[in-house]
Amino acid sequence: MCIRADKLPCPPRIGLLPQDIFTRLLDAARALRDLYRTLQIPGANRLRDAHAALDSVVCSANDMKESEDTLSVHLHLDLELASTEANGKKVTPPGPRASISKPEEYATAECIQIP
Repeated sequence: MCIRADKLPCPPRIGLLPQDIFTRLLDAARALRDLYRTLQIPGANRLRDAHAALDSVVCSANDMKESEDTLSVHLHLDLELASTEANGKKVTPPGPRASISKPEEYATAECIQIP
């Protein structure tokens, strides 16, 4: 069963989200849902092409064959890193590499910001 956010009562505040932000987030979720529904339509689709290109890059970055199950490979990597960390060895965290002298040049402010 799937809960439809558009059918939920719209409370005046959800946690720290004012009503207008809640409404904008719901609108964005609806737009995203509608966009992804286009994947169900046969034929050429720019979103499908973008996903295929992203899949190809992820496979290349992780030395994977495109026929491999991405989720299984990443779960295996996560378990391997957890074991390494549990054994007291250093694990490089996500984010810019330490060798990047100005990581702020790779950052963006384009994200949802809660006031």
